[in-house]
Amino acid sequence: MGKSRRIIENYLADLSAYVNEADITYEGFRELPEALEGRQIGRRIALYSESEDVITNVEDKKAADSTQRYGIDISIDRGYRNDDASAGEFPAIDLKDKVVDWLRGVDAFTVSDGAMQSMGYDGSSGFVRRKRYITLTLRASGLRDVLTTQSED
Repeated sequence: MGKSRRIIENYLADLSAYVNEADITYEGFRELPEALEGRQIGRRIALYSESEDVITNVEDKKAADSTQRYGIDISIDRGYRNDDASAGEFPAIDLKDKVVDWLRGVDAFTVSDGAMQSMGYDGSSGFVRRKRYITLTLRASGLRDVLTTQSED
């Protein structure tokens, strides 16, 4: 298993222990809201890797730091009634508050087994409302060491 997958799994385990609610499904991959329509999952938190951008180029044969971006989707099954989609936002906002509190206090170095230096909350992108689901996407970034040789540009 690759380092990125282990990081996601470690963060999910830590997040699930922090949120500590039995009826939530935790997944390490993104699903588009339309793909969620056919699932029966209740409440779902998905943490997934989005991209990795090198932010510091250094001299030859030294590691560089990079910013690893993460997405966190909070999905609520049947989150609203009577065609009032905004009513589904309340349980998603409750989970968002817990996830943001977790992000603000997580010990990234320990949780990632030394792979990440830090992890922080970048903001949210708003709600996507579908027929059965409402999804709130959060953004997070972590600072990670890239353990590969770099060459000077």
